[in-house]
Amino acid sequence: MKFLSICALTFTTLLSTGCASIVSKSRYPVSITTEPAAAKIEVKDQDGVVRFTGTSPATAMLDAGNGYFSRARYTVTASKEGFDTATMPLQTSIDGWYWGNIAVGGLIGLLIVDPLTGAMYEIDTPVANMSLPPAATQVHMSGERLRKLKELRDTGVLTDSEYQTKKKAVVRDL
Repeated sequence: MKFLSICALTFTTLLSTGCASIVSKSRYPVSITTEPAAAKIEVKDQDGVVRFTGTSPATAMLDAGNGYFSRARYTVTASKEGFDTATMPLQTSIDGWYWGNIAVGGLIGLLIVDPLTGAMYEIDTPVANMSLPPAATQVHMSGERLRKLKELRDTGVLTDSEYQTKKKAVVRDL
């Protein structure tokens, strides 16, 4: 009799839950690293809502689902002074355990539990490595222009008067 009670309880539990909800999860840690480190990190969902902010390296806990039968999509943005901003998409896909509902979870897990909890999806990118390219700042470009002007003056291509006029124009543009 005890054996039948345990079997009945197990069977009822399996029918009332989804396979991916049992074996998998609906929230995933996503590790975000940048080169260089200490960049400002912002993760937005597909609606533009900020879901995480921090400084790299960081770990963001993100939902795989975005409502009933809707997967989440994110964009990670990394920024740091002196570097260009970098962005990276994070996608989700159907979790392989979701198909276990055919054998274990039944229709309740397949059509209700896993789609509602978001456990039917998994985040495809558990680690986001981002490189921020150095910014081509106006000051750097102006310094290069001034060096070139000086070189042209020193080689005799520009007169001193022409050099001074062009130098003032470069400095004025800063």
